[in-house]
Amino acid sequence: MKKLSLIVSILVFISCSSESNGGDENNQNRGTLLTAQINGQSYASDDQNVSATLFLSDSFSQFVIAGSYLDSEVGSAVSEGIGIGFTFENLDQLSPGAIWDSLENQGFRTVVGSYSFGAATLSSADVVLADSNQAGGYAIFEITALNTETNTISGDFSFLAIDEDTGQEYLVTQGKINEVPYTTN
Repeated sequence: MKKLSLIVSILVFISCSSESNGGDENNQNRGTLLTAQINGQSYASDDQNVSATLFLSDSFSQFVIAGSYLDSEVGSAVSEGIGIGFTFENLDQLSPGAIWDSLENQGFRTVVGSYSFGAATLSSADVVLADSNQAGGYAIFEITALNTETNTISGDFSFLAIDEDTGQEYLVTQGKINEVPYTTN
């Protein structure tokens, strides 16, 4: 499970772009592919920074979806990201209505959510890495649509991510992914 947490966290950071949104603090120019509430505040990833990958193997497979928002200007940058990853045994388990719930024992079917935040200036940096795999955390994901012809996935999610270093909690609710294109590896 820690490997899945690490993969989700890495993909959240990889999905960050070097482009700026020019200080869009109200999500006005952000996308609709990945949205949520984080501790009660609206969040939307930049659509160009949302990615999904289906990793297939003989023993079990993983679906990882990540999105981020980056705001930068000369001398400072802020990045915020959400990732959700889930494992399964066979492709038959991928269908609308399928639910992954970390609070239930579902065998190979596991799910983890992650939240990241980073703020940096020329003289300092602040980074938060939190995931639902910590004691007291949880994650739920439901597939609402899956199109294997156009390779898109939609779903609803929520999770409680906990920063392992500080114990700070990040409650992610009303999470939605909307027709996110995915690749297969």
